[in-house]
Amino acid sequence: MKSPNEREPGEIEPGLLAHFVADQALDVEHRFIGLRRLLEATDRIDPGVLLDEVIRQVHETCRTIFPCERTGFALLDEGGDQLRTRWVKTSSPEPRLPADYSAPMAGSSSPT
Repeated sequence: MKSPNEREPGEIEPGLLAHFVADQALDVEHRFIGLRRLLEATDRIDPGVLLDEVIRQVHETCRTIFPCERTGFALLDEGGDQLRTRWVKTSSPEPRLPADYSAPMAGSSSPT
């Protein structure tokens, strides 16, 4: 007869397994909470609300789900040649990319 400390190769200690399962359950719960917050934010978006307000709400909601210091929104021009920032929010006093910054897409790593 084996003692409680003897295990077959590959056998997992029940206490470790219980700890692992509890950690996974917490992770899933946090993901569901984040998803629910994001869905609640999208429900609050009204077609009559200005784009700036929608993006502000998304930024504020995302900060409650995962850590983020900055959020930006940019639009590609109709020809696909220039990308221009439309909205920038950062916790830094000096944003790296100011609103209304633009850059050519040619030579960038982004697909066009």
